[in-house]
Amino acid sequence: MKAVIAIGLLIVLLCCLSCASNPSGNNPISTPPRTISGTVTLSSNDNPEEVFIWFEGFNFATRPNAQGRFEFTLPPPTTQTPSGGATGVFNIFFYIANFNLVAEPIVLVNGLLGNPLNEINENGEIVQEILLSEQLKIFTEVQPPKVEKSPGTISLFADVILQTFKDTVQVFFPTRVGNLSGPVFLQNIETGAVSIIESFIVDTAETDSVKVSTTAEIRELVMNLNLADLPVGKYEVIPYIIVINELVPAGLIDRIGQNVQSFSPDYLKIPFKRRGGELEIVARPGG
Repeated sequence: MKAVIAIGLLIVLLCCLSCASNPSGNNPISTPPRTISGTVTLSSNDNPEEVFIWFEGFNFATRPNAQGRFEFTLPPPTTQTPSGGATGVFNIFFYIANFNLVAEPIVLVNGLLGNPLNEINENGEIVQEILLSEQLKIFTEVQPPKVEKSPGTISLFADVILQTFKDTVQVFFPTRVGNLSGPVFLQNIETGAVSIIESFIVDTAETDSVKVSTTAEIRELVMNLNLADLPVGKYEVIPYIIVINELVPAGLIDRIGQNVQSFSPDYLKIPFKRRGGELEIVARPGG
């Protein structure tokens, strides 16, 4: 199927080049705009603002607004390449790590839009909404979800539940990173401050590579939390999980940030849709 699409786009491009070289030809977009816009939505009906949108070839990146609207502006053709306007098929990728990756092909001819597949209208808008479907559900349940601020260390329990909606998904869910056992991130929701917490994995038979299916995979964690180091507030417990998807271009990941897949606070730049994980630290009455 991909081969058929590729051949179709090649034919389209050749037709566009023919039209560009022949003034009497029918150009699919008579006055090509320099903006490309559209709308992206999520199958989960979540806010789409976290979707990372990457325009290959130009290495542009953006995120949509709360309504899913996004826009790219093409640079003037004379500045696109050393020899002038770019010609070819370039994909705009739409990415959330635990959703399916969507690629929207864009045809450029001499640096201008030349898309004759009725996918882009005369205003440069992608006609059909881009839909990302959730593939992997990540749910974290923390017990207890609310604790009182104290000068000591307490034990918290967290179940990390992974489950697919249809197809199998391969993930990297390390039991140890360096000297840390079962590390998780603890992020202050209000300030964004990130702490790294070590945990004990109840089931020591767990492996780093997990093949997740429609049958839920559950990892039980015990976290020892020093409340003296944490201010009162609301937090999210975030497991360190990498979704293995060979279709995601390396350039897209690099554009999000350097080494974002390594275990560091930069990992949190990767767009995910997680559920649960709430922890609230409240002031002790009279304390």
